[in-house]
Amino acid sequence: MSDPSTAAQGQRVDDQGLAALLLSGHPVAEVAREHAVAVDLVVAGPTLLRHRAWAAPVRMAVVLAVQPGLHQVMMLPPSHLAVSLAA
Repeated sequence: MSDPSTAAQGQRVDDQGLAALLLSGHPVAEVAREHAVAVDLVVAGPTLLRHRAWAAPVRMAVVLAVQPGLHQVMMLPPSHLAVSLAA
């Protein structure tokens, strides 16, 4: 995900992959540690889906629940916070 042309597309990971990613030196983990703003949103439906975002001054990490146990991980500009959660 360090390639800017693919950063917005991100990558999909399962629960174990997300846990490993957040403990690594991955850019998402870095922003999660250095954030100025954190958002944790739970969406209720047939299942509960948890979306998370961490925004630092110049970058933002977003983890969107696709389905239980599967997450879309993206790096975006902080100005994209509202649209990334509304999509």
